[in-house]
Amino acid sequence: MVLVVGLGSGRCGTMSLAALLGTQDRADVAHERAPALRWAHEDFPQRHFRRVKAGLQLYGDVGFYYLPHVKDLVGLLPGVRFVCLKRDRQEVIDSFCRYLPDDLNHWQTHVDDTYRRSNWDLSYPKYDASLSREEAIGAYWDDYYAEAERLETALPECFRIFPVDALNTLHGVLAILGFVGVQDPKPVYGLHLHRTQPIEQGAMAWPPMLT
Repeated sequence: MVLVVGLGSGRCGTMSLAALLGTQDRADVAHERAPALRWAHEDFPQRHFRRVKAGLQLYGDVGFYYLPHVKDLVGLLPGVRFVCLKRDRQEVIDSFCRYLPDDLNHWQTHVDDTYRRSNWDLSYPKYDASLSREEAIGAYWDDYYAEAERLETALPECFRIFPVDALNTLHGVLAILGFVGVQDPKPVYGLHLHRTQPIEQGAMAWPPMLT
């Protein structure tokens, strides 16, 4: 059985990646299994991989917040594969700003009432309060993919970055499934045409947070 962890900044096709992997034979791959993980926390990254059903070919989870825990997961999960999706920087910024209500900002510590608090705040790194929300998201994207590129160089056998457009082509999908090691792959593609609906203002539809 192959264990897979999907990554990406968010607003970059991670739901579609989970759907692609989950449609394979004898696969159980989810998108952000609850509880969501903190950006910085000790002794927990393996919790979603402790109870794996017998008979599966592929098991995993896809979530942006796994990035700072890759080193730990490599030691805890022998043979794990990391698939990291990458979307254009400005497209990610614009997508987050369309998707999130104006009163949510996960990338900055809240020192006043400009932004309301959310459980998701703990899952993101924080940036200087002098930055606008758009600038903070851009800084997050820069740091996220600088680290992803470092990991791809350091761990070429198990960590690879794919452009989000790979989800829309047969060649790209087969490259992802081949890297993961799926036997008899089902090359479903075009999944990234799906677009998540924006969160309504004031909505609190968040998964539980690890405490």
